[in-house]
Amino acid sequence: MNFLNMNFSNGTLCEEYKADLSLQNYLLPIFYSVIFLMGLMGNITVIYIIFFKPGMTTVPNLLIANLSLGDIVFIFGHMCFSIPSYLLPGFYGGNFLCRLMVFVKCSCLGISIFTLTFMAVDRFRAITRPLHQQALSRVAVITVMVTIWIFSMAASVPTIMYTEIKVHPISNNDTCFILRFCSSEHPYFEVITWVRFCVYFVIPFFVISFCYIAISTTLCKTQNVSLLVVTNHMDNKTLAIPRRQMEARRKLSVVVLALVVIFVVCRLPYESHSIFLLLQSESIQWWSAAATVLLYFYSSINPLILGILSPTFRRFMLKMWCRCFFNFSNTVQTHSAPPNSTKIVYNRTNRSPSPCELLM
Repeated sequence: MNFLNMNFSNGTLCEEYKADLSLQNYLLPIFYSVIFLMGLMGNITVIYIIFFKPGMTTVPNLLIANLSLGDIVFIFGHMCFSIPSYLLPGFYGGNFLCRLMVFVKCSCLGISIFTLTFMAVDRFRAITRPLHQQALSRVAVITVMVTIWIFSMAASVPTIMYTEIKVHPISNNDTCFILRFCSSEHPYFEVITWVRFCVYFVIPFFVISFCYIAISTTLCKTQNVSLLVVTNHMDNKTLAIPRRQMEARRKLSVVVLALVVIFVVCRLPYESHSIFLLLQSESIQWWSAAATVLLYFYSSINPLILGILSPTFRRFMLKMWCRCFFNFSNTVQTHSAPPNSTKIVYNRTNRSPSPCELLM
């Protein structure tokens, strides 16, 4: 379709809409580009630590890696295509790109919430039902992760079936303009929005809340116990859990809870704005902008939370980035040194430790 040759209702020739870019149109792409780089480097670092550092491929860490992988897909499949749209008057792509962005956004949101829900259930079983918990194998965890991805992508199909480029004419006296935008409106839009809100937010929220209320109750009862003895009266099976092991489980539960809280904070404005549009059918600009900012910011915040709350992740992250920084600095100094300069070789056995080695 040639948008430059469309006629408006009064027969006036329409032109492509060109709006004056405000300060927001320049600041938001810069802010999103920073989030893009932070999210990309942080999530790749988390995945690298989990799969290439000894002793890190535990069940909770594999699920954390699944979160990071979902964030990377969101960054590449949605965010990098949406940044240029702030510098253009309308959506610049075709129907395929429009549907791809919506599909990736809906799928990655489902991957995040379902992974967090499974992590909460896993912590619930580990702390409140230690006798009934059977250690999940890597095959079982990977099966759960693949199931989450398949279900999240399948649940996104109804939305993209009616997603396409819409053309909206704007009349200004004797001139009309064409505004192109990506829209997901369809006959069952309200039904799908309510179902998605319940499945992607309400139900997981109540499941996670139940799990952490039970976890908090159990931890409060065993706070001052040096050795927790659990007995199953059905088969008279007894298990003694040292306080150190309970403390490790408590810290891991705190990390998972922090990831859940961050997800709710970043996701709630987006979901509430979607419901508001169903009730009022008129968007509030500042609300929509804040929801989008938080939605994009979430893709880069999880590595930061892990670095703050987990000493193990923090140590590996600092050492990894410190080593990269010093190797880069040494490379720059080597290439920038004069060709006739004298190289001094130090004895490695007598050298002082580098700042990276002091982090260990």
